Amino acid sequence: MKRALAHGTIPALAAVLAGWALLDRLALPDEVALPEGTALCRARVLLALAAGLLCLIVVIAGEAVWRLLIVLLAAVASLGAVLAPCLAAGVPPVAAGLLAGLIFIVAAGLMLGRAGRLSLGIVAGATGGLAAAAGLAAAAVAAGRLTGVYSSLTKDLWYGPTTRGLDFRQLLCAGMIVGTCGIIVDLAAAVAAAIHQVRQANPRLTRRQLAAAGLAVGRDVMGTELNTLVFAYAGAHVGVLLLPMLGSAVRGFEIPALRVFSQQDVAIDVLQMLVGTTALVLTIPISAAATALLLGRGPMLPAPGAMLRGRKRRLVRPAAVAALLLIGWGASLSWHGRAYHRYDRRPADPAGSARCLVQARVASADPPPEALTGDRSGEAVQRLRCRLGRGPGAGRTVEVLNSVSGFPGHDKLVRPGDAVLLRTRCAGDEVTYAAVMDFSRGRVLIHFAFVLLAAVLVVGGAAGLRATAALLLSGVVLVPVVAGVGAGGWPALPSFLFATAPLCAGVFLVLAGPTRKALAAAGGAVGGALAGGACALAASRALGLSGLASDAMMGIRLFSGAGGIDYLGLLQAGMVLGIVGAAMDVAIAVASATDQVRRAKPDATRAELFARGLAVGRTVMAPMVLVLLFAYVGLNLPILMLPKVLPDHPLSLLVGNERVSVELLRILVGGVGVVATAPITAALAAALPARTSRHGPTTSQNGRGRPAGR
Repeated sequence: MKRALAHGTIPALAAVLAGWALLDRLALPDEVALPEGTALCRARVLLALAAGLLCLIVVIAGEAVWRLLIVLLAAVASLGAVLAPCLAAGVPPVAAGLLAGLIFIVAAGLMLGRAGRLSLGIVAGATGGLAAAAGLAAAAVAAGRLTGVYSSLTKDLWYGPTTRGLDFRQLLCAGMIVGTCGIIVDLAAAVAAAIHQVRQANPRLTRRQLAAAGLAVGRDVMGTELNTLVFAYAGAHVGVLLLPMLGSAVRGFEIPALRVFSQQDVAIDVLQMLVGTTALVLTIPISAAATALLLGRGPMLPAPGAMLRGRKRRLVRPAAVAALLLIGWGASLSWHGRAYHRYDRRPADPAGSARCLVQARVASADPPPEALTGDRSGEAVQRLRCRLGRGPGAGRTVEVLNSVSGFPGHDKLVRPGDAVLLRTRCAGDEVTYAAVMDFSRGRVLIHFAFVLLAAVLVVGGAAGLRATAALLLSGVVLVPVVAGVGAGGWPALPSFLFATAPLCAGVFLVLAGPTRKALAAAGGAVGGALAGGACALAASRALGLSGLASDAMMGIRLFSGAGGIDYLGLLQAGMVLGIVGAAMDVAIAVASATDQVRRAKPDATRAELFARGLAVGRTVMAPMVLVLLFAYVGLNLPILMLPKVLPDHPLSLLVGNERVSVELLRILVGGVGVVATAPITAALAAALPARTSRHGPTTSQNGRGRPAGR
């Protein structure tokens, strides 16, 4: 009891429970009844779950409880007290997103670095990563010809009288920026802390040596950090993963991959993931260089002659990797350029006409798109001349009429040089009808995917290869599960939970090898996913969710011929998938620390090993919760505009909307899974027996001064 009081655990629990009781009473007047006659409103259920998550953090955090709570409070304040009011006040969304991100970076840097020189390194590195994310987001929005009006919510905002003049492209860009804030701060803090510790151990090291040490640490954690963001985005859009695997129940409406990845909403989902992961990778060298400049002495770069001397052999491997990247990039573009889809197998009339999706390049557009923008109600027609790609009529130029209504959710403002996807009707090799379906965005996605791959390999080296292999292995495990859920009628939540075991085991086998810590980390990550799955199952039922709140799920229900899909189970499975990456990050940190303690002290008891591992878990679990918080808020930034659109609706009523409830539940379930991972992993790592030989434990030092055995 005295120890709990000294650490502040009991006062922190009392503060959390008092805040919960106060907010719960404020939610009572605006109670919203749920189906099946329950009297609880969604706001109260979510509030109780949030209080439970905070209590769990307080119990596990120990002496670090107040520091972790202040960091969490700073994150929530930067979103709720800075970003949302700025958007409601009409501040340009990109400026609002950057301001909120900078405020969180400074607050987190001061807390994690204890307001010392380390704080400067964290803030400098994270600010550089944020700038990289902003540049990548702007490039993605421009290259993808994205309007930002892509979902039912953004369409409602466009029609709303209070949001006239809102720049939806900027809102989309701001969402991409905000989504990376959590992972950038986490990575910058890891790199800066490593450089700070190395400098304290040897103050005579130069800036170049300190930067190399920080870069090495960044490479070590890059694989799990990539998984964290990729799984978070994939879990939030699990319905999109099903689309290329489904047939259509509507005649004339097909959903091949060529069409799926050209749709604006799907392209946005993919580009958000690519922008976030690329910014994450670029944060490593930016943070290493910035922190070394601030904390170190001497030159950052060697003399030009020294750089070239003796480096010829070292250039062979990077040159080979670059050549393979260029070959893969060119082959992917060539394959995509030849892709087309004949989706009406049966003749539509006696003449034998067939329907196709073909790619085309716009040769001319009259009038130009600049003459058609800015009118919300006018009707206009563009006359296009398009050169057809592979498929019926390949190489020919056809005239296409492109109708423009003034609504960016439907309009395709085409300019010469754009790649478009045409819906055509053909008689033999003659095109009798053509209409613009959408921009062909596959090439843009390929470009950004290879930018990410190049960044991973250049920055990570061998660690980058392992990270890439781990991501590919994750896809190999998940694709059959997604296909089984979509086409085979498998139960979604049990299927994804079952897949987490081989998924985590395979990723850790690639990243850490067949070691004791990999086994403990895999078990801990699976345990965290199970805890999150149980929370998602219970909470979604208490909230009365249907699983059809997202546009992707509604599209699957309306147009798919696949029957028997459990939409609520698919929503719960997506929440579990979003946990897995962050849980793996926490699990490998705890398992590695426990393993190192066992090596340093072979006679340590299991209780001591558990305590040491949990101490590391306390330092990494809160940053991982923030990673998920910012990622999910960035994916759903238009939700923060709802108070402006519906000013007369109380907050509890807005939270009662199923779409809002789903996203809040996703954040809370992710937090529960991540926090539960730390003690589970520590317990497993402590319980696993040490390897022994005839001469006793193999954790003694070998002849080279390195711990033997793993």
